[in-house]
Amino acid sequence: MKLALIGLAIVFIVMTVLPIVRHDYWVIRACDFPRLQIAVAGAGVLVLYVSLWGSYTWPEDVLLGLLTGAVLYQGYWIYPYTPYATIQVQSPDTPDADDQITVLAANLWTQNRDADSFLDLVREMDPDLILAQEVTERWQAELTALREEYPHRIGEPRGNAYGMALYARYPLRNAAVRHLVDDEVPSIRTDVELPSGQTVRFYGLHPRPPHPEEDRDTINRDAELLLVGHEVGVYLATEDDPVIVAGDFNDVAWSYVTLMMRGISGLLDPRLGRGPYNTFHAHYPFFRCPLDHVLHSEHFTLAELERSPEYGSDHFALCARLQLEDDPPEIGQRPYVDNKIRQHAREEIEKAARSSP
Repeated sequence: MKLALIGLAIVFIVMTVLPIVRHDYWVIRACDFPRLQIAVAGAGVLVLYVSLWGSYTWPEDVLLGLLTGAVLYQGYWIYPYTPYATIQVQSPDTPDADDQITVLAANLWTQNRDADSFLDLVREMDPDLILAQEVTERWQAELTALREEYPHRIGEPRGNAYGMALYARYPLRNAAVRHLVDDEVPSIRTDVELPSGQTVRFYGLHPRPPHPEEDRDTINRDAELLLVGHEVGVYLATEDDPVIVAGDFNDVAWSYVTLMMRGISGLLDPRLGRGPYNTFHAHYPFFRCPLDHVLHSEHFTLAELERSPEYGSDHFALCARLQLEDDPPEIGQRPYVDNKIRQHAREEIEKAARSSP
């Protein structure tokens, strides 16, 4: 029993230290994901160890001290995504359905055969924009049922788990499917024209994950997120139109890269101060983490943020109802960016350019 707890403590300490290195290798980057699990399980190991044994040798003292530090460090990263932290995006003072836009980001999963459950989910959540990911030719055929309610569409089905489609109630202007860093991985950029005449710039993303069967490093994933972050930052500096970025980033909300992306773009995360809204893995509750995102500019308040019920996928969908404000309230905490972060972002983008064939 003691040896098992010591082994677990060492694993949790190592998994805490590895992401500090910020190397691009997939094993290191994957340790960003289970911060919540490490904090909870590490605290459990500490409680058991202290409860079962009352005296320790000096190596045990060192180990328990390091484990305590690991638990506190992990807590530092996940605390902003708890209901005890400061809310970043305020709720509207007066909800107004005419000024709201609802975005559903849903990874369909190529192996999922339960299209009816997803279509039922769409009817229940009633979004204005549906960003569907892992869209294959089969899934594209299944989603023809959406065409009457969502007459405006753009996308690129693929058999490699990176197909994507956007279904919209409102007209899409200047819509484009782009391949920012990988010819096999599409993304979407479009302007959405709301009934009021207001235009919203929308980006849909689904970069490759850090995984030995996908990318053994995160260079391309990080570059795609940071390229869009840079583009959004420039857009918001020159235009007054609101922006929404959504999708399965294959990166958690608290990772350094996603924080960099939010910093250089100025985008807000409605999760902050509300909860992690873990969307993956739908089938294994303890191993869930927040991979799916709906980020937005300061033009919006948040009327509702909801994680969907299961619909046959290995992800839950994330649904955000955003309200456009003529005079948005002050945000709770502004995305942090300095020259060092901007320089690091440029280096990551340049690294991807050098590694591309």
